[in-house]
Amino acid sequence: MLVLDRVDEQDDRSVQPLSGNIPVALIDRSTLASLPGSGAADTADP
Repeated sequence: MLVLDRVDEQDDRSVQPLSGNIPVALIDRSTLASLPGSGAADTADP
């Protein structure tokens, strides 16, 4: 799983070649935190 600070069109274009082989979903931290059952998102900077 890859969680980005923000998702833009360039990110979407970058993963399109992968999406034919594996499921791909680009989500940002606030979306991850709002998903039921996802647990608390760690928003600390790496």
